[in-house]
Amino acid sequence: MRRLAGADAELMAGAAANDMRRAMRALEDGANTECRGADGATPLLAACSHGHLQLALLLLARSANVNCQSNFGSSPLMKCAVLGSTELVSLMLAKRADPEARNADGSTAIICAACHGHVECVRELLSAGANADAQNKNGGNALMNAAFSGHLAVVQLLVERGANPNLVSRSGWTAAIYAVRNDHHQVADWLVRHGGAYGQELRNVLQTVM
Repeated sequence: MRRLAGADAELMAGAAANDMRRAMRALEDGANTECRGADGATPLLAACSHGHLQLALLLLARSANVNCQSNFGSSPLMKCAVLGSTELVSLMLAKRADPEARNADGSTAIICAACHGHVECVRELLSAGANADAQNKNGGNALMNAAFSGHLAVVQLLVERGANPNLVSRSGWTAAIYAVRNDHHQVADWLVRHGGAYGQELRNVLQTVM
């Protein structure tokens, strides 16, 4: 991919630096909102990666593609979910971002938000119809990632909104097993008390760590 130059380079730099004047000047000079850097990121992806709400609004007003994806498959919505910006997540969804878009490892925005413990972003995504049980290429999902990282509030929200605590990853592990494997026993206990099967695999794990 060619290196950005001229107005396109200025727009990308302005989006990343939250420099509204620089970005507006670049647009006036004919910058393409869909120009891409070496990683395939567009100016909107750059703005969302850094949580720049006003830049995102400017770019969307200039018809930037809300469902663009980088070389790794990251979308603006995923970037906002990783960052934990509820305001940006809400904006992307309002502009019809696809909550089921997947990156290169098959993860969706709700998996990204859950992994980082961003409970309000998870709530926004669920309200927009995101699939709570979506699994990536390794079979991991939002609940498993939240459990592994010890994010009890996210685990509780997902289960209360219908996530299945007994789905298994390609490793054959449930969310409760991931929680115990990473010493989050409170999370595992909550899952077992709220529908998580207390199978032999979990018993075996508990015997090895307790």
